[in-house]
Amino acid sequence: MTEQPANSGSGLRGLRGPAQGRDAARLAALVRAHFALGPDWTVTVADLRCQVPGCPPVETVALMWGPNGAPYRLRVFRPMTQVGADDLPPRWYLPALAAAGDIDGGCC
Repeated sequence: MTEQPANSGSGLRGLRGPAQGRDAARLAALVRAHFALGPDWTVTVADLRCQVPGCPPVETVALMWGPNGAPYRLRVFRPMTQVGADDLPPRWYLPALAAAGDIDGGCC
């Protein structure tokens, strides 16, 4: 498992390894199906380790970009291996996940 560079100085560190790749693919497919996202959407999922006091030690972040390039962000405060369908908000909640401004969003 290797860490990726910090995101914009936010104190977040990505976690990567073969298991995370499989879990990321599983979770990206789950997010795509759950929100009924078409093939023109981009979905990426990652576990992030936060170095900022008060943040959960590991959180899962799903980033989605619609066909018009608008970003959406979903955060689940548990490792990707533990995230399932019950952790996702209802499908109608997608507009509330719109990420206005900085997609990084800092911690928490």
